[in-house]
Amino acid sequence: MSSVPHTPWLLFDYGEVLCLAPSDDERRGLEELVATYLTGNVLWDRYWLERPAYDLGAVTTGEYWSRVLGTSLDSAHLDELHDHDVAMWSHPNPQTLEFVSRAHDAGYRLALLSNAPAPFGDAFDTMSWLEVFEPRVFSGRLGVAKPTPQIFRECLDLMKASAAEVTFIDDREENVRAAEVLGFSTLHFEDASQLSRLLD
Repeated sequence: MSSVPHTPWLLFDYGEVLCLAPSDDERRGLEELVATYLTGNVLWDRYWLERPAYDLGAVTTGEYWSRVLGTSLDSAHLDELHDHDVAMWSHPNPQTLEFVSRAHDAGYRLALLSNAPAPFGDAFDTMSWLEVFEPRVFSGRLGVAKPTPQIFRECLDLMKASAAEVTFIDDREENVRAAEVLGFSTLHFEDASQLSRLLD
């Protein structure tokens, strides 16, 4: 991991950094919703296998779930799956948010860069706890995803910042490495206790 100098911008990943991973109950809930079509183990294999195209905006929500389940769905069932999927990725990590509040109060500028489908971005934009992050950049809106350099450059354009002004925080090593190559300071997130070094 590179050193982490103080920078005026902190750029956060979303999944399992700002938000918690889905709970066991939420995972079981999704499994129950698709039990007619798939067993749990097969569901999660396909859920993640098909996710990159969904994150890129290359497929719609309906197309994504048709690929996962191997069949098309009526609109009511599709809405139920999508709402559950969004909800289980919507729980803030309280320790991370405590740090975010401190950083915001200290004058740091905060932004968000997530590999997430555009419909997830639309849902997340309505969450009050994410209002301090501006811009909020989602791969599905741009058609490009981390760790591709282009998404970092487009994010910087929206931030009106240079890479040298930004510390990027992500839980995936390949994304951290990609940001380092472009000149970002970085923190490879493992748990929220690491974040204090950004203010110390």
